[in-house]
Amino acid sequence: MTLKCRISKSVVIAIAIAVAGSAAAAAAGEPGVKWIDSRQGMPQAKITALLAVEGRLYAGLSGRGIAVFEKNAERPRFVSRADGLPSDEVVSLVHYRGKVHAGTAEGIAVEEGKRWTALREAGGFPLRNVVLGVSPDGKELWACSMFLAGGTLVYDGKAWTFVGGEGKGLFSNITAFGFSPGGVLLGAVSGMVYERKGNVIEALGGRFPAANVTSVAVRGGSVYAGTNRGLFLWRGKEWQPASVPGEFPGQAVFSILRSHVDLFVAGVRGLLLLDRTGETRVLSGTAAFPAGPVYALAEDGGTLYAATDLGVAVLRGWRD
Repeated sequence: MTLKCRISKSVVIAIAIAVAGSAAAAAAGEPGVKWIDSRQGMPQAKITALLAVEGRLYAGLSGRGIAVFEKNAERPRFVSRADGLPSDEVVSLVHYRGKVHAGTAEGIAVEEGKRWTALREAGGFPLRNVVLGVSPDGKELWACSMFLAGGTLVYDGKAWTFVGGEGKGLFSNITAFGFSPGGVLLGAVSGMVYERKGNVIEALGGRFPAANVTSVAVRGGSVYAGTNRGLFLWRGKEWQPASVPGEFPGQAVFSILRSHVDLFVAGVRGLLLLDRTGETRVLSGTAAFPAGPVYALAEDGGTLYAATDLGVAVLRGWRD
């Protein structure tokens, strides 16, 4: 993704230094890092969600709507209630059937060119604090309306269907969706991971910690759950703390992203890569990518985007 902006001589020098640093990092086996920050028009607001698609980067902002960075544009364009968002509090962003969908505090917004259409109710449920997920085959859009009278629903492109019932509950506290072979994982803020296969929903039990689930992912038959008490692993019998380095054990995880067989874990201590060889590497904590919280992740075409307090870190070369 290429972003243009007017820059001063001092910034040119800084960029040259950064490029040289990135080259040295690449030679040392570290990813190259660039930044999208205030110099490119990123506002001073917490980034709550990221989506990278077709050369565009969408950044959901707390109370500020969405910043859209487009290829060859000097500055981002901003999307707010004035453009059709049901709320400027953005919770999640996904790409479904060729359109960007934003889960917000007061409904779902769907991008229609430069305008957005709002969906405030689905399947008979009001939509609030909407967490979204898309199945790997792109056929299903999953949504949780996170409030007392909400619930979890799935959309097949034609109709919304309520998920749950029959003593299983509303599933109105789902904070994350993941996808297993033939099934869907639902991570609950109350401290549980559920798996739905067909119309059957079962809890993946066995020593799950008293923790809030923030993210879920599947790789190689193992289920990973990010929580406010660290990263946990399920291999079919019981939950165990995942083996992670340094200061990461027991620390809050905010997001998990799977890229092919690489698994990225973002949390209060920074960014981890659980790579295809089974090794775990810390990607943050360098001069190019300082240590600190990473809140959200996105990936497109071999480029990883990581939301931090400093802006969005743009990483390439982690597979080198």
